Amino acid sequence: MDAQQVFTHGQQGLYLLLMVSAPVLITVLAVGLIVSIFQAATQIHEATLSFVPKMIAAVAVLVDSGHSPNVYVDDRLFVERHTEYSRMYAEFQHLPVEEVGDLAAWLERPPTKLVAVADPVDVPALREALLASFAEESTASPDELLAPQMT
Repeated sequence: MDAQQVFTHGQQGLYLLLMVSAPVLITVLAVGLIVSIFQAATQIHEATLSFVPKMIAAVAVLVDSGHSPNVYVDDRLFVERHTEYSRMYAEFQHLPVEEVGDLAAWLERPPTKLVAVADPVDVPALREALLASFAEESTASPDELLAPQMT
């Protein structure tokens, strides 16, 4: 493989990453901007006020794009609906899964962890998008945000 082929593959990979991550990034950016304007106008500076709308927006975008997010709240695992991926993840983690319907509507407080479950081909781009969106709010390491071995 010569230098031109490596460059072409790298360029195609970056383009794919941009296309896969753009919906989540744009949505979270817009929600963050709206919340920031609201906080500046009202002098309310509550950390969860910024985080919860971003998490709800991220869950909504992930669901709309066909991914199945798993949400931890107080060490309990919740999903919108049981899927093959949620069953595999629950079995791997040895946890019961609670089906709650619409996650975006159900989520009322900050989750402990959001696990985006996807087809193995989509995982690298999805991982980068979530890291870019939530790295500043997260206390987890990048490997904990999305475990590649779960795909």
